[in-house]
Amino acid sequence: KLQYDDPKAMAKAKRNQAVHRTEVQKKVPWFAHLPQYEREASLSSQLSERAEHDIHPEVLKLGLKLADWLIVGGNNRTKAMLQAFSKVVRDYAPPQDHETGADMSRHLDTRLKPMISYLVACRPLSIGMGNAIRWLKGKIAHLPAQLSIEEAKEHICDQIESYVTEKIVFADRIISKHGASKINNGDVLLVFARSSAVEASLLRAHRDGTKFRVIVVDSRPKLEGRKLLERLSLAGVSCTYVMIN
Repeated sequence: KLQYDDPKAMAKAKRNQAVHRTEVQKKVPWFAHLPQYEREASLSSQLSERAEHDIHPEVLKLGLKLADWLIVGGNNRTKAMLQAFSKVVRDYAPPQDHETGADMSRHLDTRLKPMISYLVACRPLSIGMGNAIRWLKGKIAHLPAQLSIEEAKEHICDQIESYVTEKIVFADRIISKHGASKINNGDVLLVFARSSAVEASLLRAHRDGTKFRVIVVDSRPKLEGRKLLERLSLAGVSCTYVMIN
């Protein structure tokens, strides 16, 4: 992880960044130790010449969507990233002298680095995205050497699909089941904005017949709590909506 209070690390990160961002003139004092950028009209126009050729179109589109908050939520962002990387793997064209999984292991990791830097520049990674990237790099590093390039590509794509199913989809179901079991009749639950796992837990508890109330606390600029309020209200859950001013 990048240490924002380390001047040398920040200087190195700026030199290697895939997107050239314009820093704001007036920083918010409380967050002065973190990078603060002007809102760009088009992030794709800020790509360095090298990164423009190194970034797969699917990753480019994903970064723009993340920057504009069109994809929100840790799980949704992680799934979208892994799906984009799966397309990167399928479209991977190795150098002429690369024929095995061992060759692909070394080269593909290098290809992914500018794409990851680009996604970080568009919006800082969520915890789930960081974990998924470390997992994917580990899988690429340990590709069976005897596999052909096509077999190695299929192997990685299958691994990505399994990761999404087991670590995100199934994990969400287990969390919602466990969360619902903690809700009792008469409880008043306070939640902030919107989380897919929290929403699934509340809806599951309601379907199980538990009677409870929810106070949804929300804030600008995204007002994500409105979507949660809408979903819960349609399901018949008693809700109160509160804004942080």
